[in-house]
Amino acid sequence: MTAPGSGELSARLREFAAAVDEASWRLLESAQVHAGLYDMARYHLGWTDAVSPPRDGGKKLRSALCLLVCEAAGADWRTALPAAAAVDLVHNFSLIHDDIEDRSDTRRGRPTVWARWGEAQAINTGDTLLMVAFQALTDVEPRLGPEAALGAFRLRSEEHTSELQSR
Repeated sequence: MTAPGSGELSARLREFAAAVDEASWRLLESAQVHAGLYDMARYHLGWTDAVSPPRDGGKKLRSALCLLVCEAAGADWRTALPAAAAVDLVHNFSLIHDDIEDRSDTRRGRPTVWARWGEAQAINTGDTLLMVAFQALTDVEPRLGPEAALGAFRLRSEEHTSELQSR
C-alpha cells in the first residue's frame, strides 16, 4: 500500500535532485586547468564515465531537506539551491574519503574514485568537492556571513566525526 501523497513527494524529490545536480554541474564546469580533477568529481557524482553508463547520483535527501526547510520558512526553495548544492557536495566529499578508509572498491555499481585513479587523486577529488561547496555558499542570497557558513560546515564535520567514531 502506498502512503497518501507519496507520488507527489517522490516527484518533488526528483525535482529537487535535478535542480541540485544542475547547480552542482555549473560549479564543476571548469577552465581547462581543472579539467582532470573536475572530471573525477563528475565521475563520482555519476555524471560522466567513458567506461560505464552514468548512474543515479544518490537520493540527495540532505539537500532536499535544505530546500524543504527554506520553503517551510516561507521562501522560494530555489533561493536555497546554492546551500543545497553545498550540502550535497560536502556529503560526497565525505563519501570519497569514506571509500578510501573502508577500502570500498565500488559505489553505486561503479569503481570508486580511489579504485580507479588511486588514493592520492581520490583525496584531491574529495577535497576539491569540499572547496567547491564553500564556493557554492558564496552564491547564497542573502549573503551568508562567515559565521553562518562555517557553522554549517562545523555541523557536518561533527556529524562525520560522530559517524567515524561509531564504527
